[in-house]
Amino acid sequence: MSQSPLSQATDDRLASMLFQGEEVEEEFTVEVARVAVTTHRVLVFTPDGDGRRFDHADRPNVLDATVETTGRNSYVGWGVKTAVYGTILLASGFLRAGR
Repeated sequence: MSQSPLSQATDDRLASMLFQGEEVEEEFTVEVARVAVTTHRVLVFTPDGDGRRFDHADRPNVLDATVETTGRNSYVGWGVKTAVYGTILLASGFLRAGR
């Protein structure tokens, strides 16, 4: 299986590998790898390593995430009413058994 030309890239070619409109936000080194965080991807260069010398992961196009519950409020009301009635019936059962 052949590797793509990008997998043989060196970190000197970072600027030529950026997409149109993509900008480097941060660069740092981790052991023997050079990491570049761009507006679109995270690029990792390992020029002295065996095998792939370049790899990337796309950054999701997400600005914000929230969690919302959905459903009918009537189910909550129905559940509360059932619990109250059940408690009343259970208590009255204990009172009758105690006589």
